[in-house]
Amino acid sequence: MVDSRHGLLAADEECLSLLTNLPPYVKYIIVLTKFDKLALEDKKRTTGMVNSIRREVKNFNSNKKLLINISITLTSFLIIIWPWLSIKWLTIFTSILNSWQWGIKYQDGLEANTLEGLLFYPKIIIKLIGPFTIGSFFVIGSINLFQKLKNYNLQ
Repeated sequence: MVDSRHGLLAADEECLSLLTNLPPYVKYIIVLTKFDKLALEDKKRTTGMVNSIRREVKNFNSNKKLLINISITLTSFLIIIWPWLSIKWLTIFTSILNSWQWGIKYQDGLEANTLEGLLFYPKIIIKLIGPFTIGSFFVIGSINLFQKLKNYNLQ
């Protein structure tokens, strides 16, 4: 940060003295050198630079949160589910294989590779939950998706 040709300038000393007054929750700072001169020359470029720095800091924080969430999920899985799964895994897999065999032996004309066979369970789910509930779920989900895309494009 210090120019080796001139040594520590008054502006550098002022910047460094501000570091002691930072609150404890501040993890990092960004110093833009010669930014005041650049801002006078090209305002559009400097605004774009500031926006891209903000976006990168936001992405860094969201990636950090994602890693924390993944580690919490894996830890929870290992603590809660793994002891049970490590004992019962053979029963689970043999039950799955037996159910597949039962479906093959005793099916009533529904082949797995036909359109009717593929749509069998979604039709039952729609009947159980109701078309109004499923429709409202998709409408609310699509509105939420469009809002997120709109906010993403505006940034």
